[in-house]
Amino acid sequence: MSLYFIEGPAGAGKTTRLFQRLERVLEACPLAEYQQVLALTKMHGSRRRMDSRLRGIPGLRGRYSCCTADSFSWSVVRRWRTLARRRSATELAEEDYDQVCSLAGVLLAETIVSRWVIRAFPIVVVDEFQDCKGGQLAMISSLSGLATCLVAADDFQDLEATEANPAVVWARTNGESESLSKIHRTSAIGLLEASRAVREGRNIPKNGGGFTLLGARNLHVGASFVSNNLSWWRRCADIAVLTPVRPSRSAFVRDLIARVEEKPIGDPPVGPHSVPWEESHEEECDRFIEGLELPDDPDAEVRFAGLVFDDVGGPQRGLRHWIERQTRVAGRVTFTAEEIRCEARRAHQRSRAYRRVRGRGVRAMTIHQAKNREFHSVIVLWPYQVVGSIDRQRRLLYNAITRARFRVLVVVQNPKRLAQPPFVAGS
Repeated sequence: MSLYFIEGPAGAGKTTRLFQRLERVLEACPLAEYQQVLALTKMHGSRRRMDSRLRGIPGLRGRYSCCTADSFSWSVVRRWRTLARRRSATELAEEDYDQVCSLAGVLLAETIVSRWVIRAFPIVVVDEFQDCKGGQLAMISSLSGLATCLVAADDFQDLEATEANPAVVWARTNGESESLSKIHRTSAIGLLEASRAVREGRNIPKNGGGFTLLGARNLHVGASFVSNNLSWWRRCADIAVLTPVRPSRSAFVRDLIARVEEKPIGDPPVGPHSVPWEESHEEECDRFIEGLELPDDPDAEVRFAGLVFDDVGGPQRGLRHWIERQTRVAGRVTFTAEEIRCEARRAHQRSRAYRRVRGRGVRAMTIHQAKNREFHSVIVLWPYQVVGSIDRQRRLLYNAITRARFRVLVVVQNPKRLAQPPFVAGS
């Protein structure tokens, strides 16, 4: 059993090196019959990219299981449900993510479970390891004692950190480490210098080389900056407008984008531009459940014929199939409103996990939504409502800047804030 840890800044090629290392491990220790590589990560976007990389490894030929850590944990708990009931005082649901991961870690310490894991998955690959905390870290710690584990992480991309990242500390202590430093995602000098300065807590260098930092006296000035750049960049394959907060929390962000979409700006006029917001998982799920028009009383009985399905795609199809199966197998004709809501959340989660992500055009989203993704160009809106310590603000700004391959424009509400952290040194 061994642990190999790769760390480095955003765009340094950690994932590429991770799979290069996997190829060498497979050459030295080929998989036996019925064995697979287990590939884990926190977010579904990262999982899709890992799946694409695994398909390209010569000789692997689909012999892998690529899923989120939450999903694998639930499969362990479900497979060993009788043993799980003995080890847990409460019955856990799939949505109890951290508790399920912790219980999976406990089960993996059992000889019968560990034998199953090592026979099925002798090699475990984990990307974005800095996001594994609590139960997820406990589970992967258990896996590292059973299989060859390859993990990649960058502690500065942990957006919620308040102290040293526990997963990175654990990996440095328990494994063989390799540190990468050269950035491959972009060769734009301005982006490289700005991201390095933010990461190191220094003053951001002057504009140029693909990076521009501007202060906006009001939303109209900010809208002019954004509209002009969208016009100049209109031939880009994909442009992301990123912000630390949802538009509902910042009038500056909400009204600025509305102004960009409303009518032309300036002389000569530019725009308007369509900047649709990418819904978060929670918002999309809530809208789906609201469309079912369920009673407010969680114990109210609902019949299948009484449900409202506005279309036949994705989560609607999954929920419909679950109800039909319950009716066919168990003979049920009514369900409680809470049962329908819970299954609707699961159906939406499964649908979103495997949905193809739109990859072109202009869209707005939070920095958290953009995590682990890449775009041709990025516009960052930095309102007053950014919360947390200066360290957290630097992490947010760093993650926003490093999403771009070629250009970044940062628009800050109030030019006076350009002389304050995270744009200059200080705490």
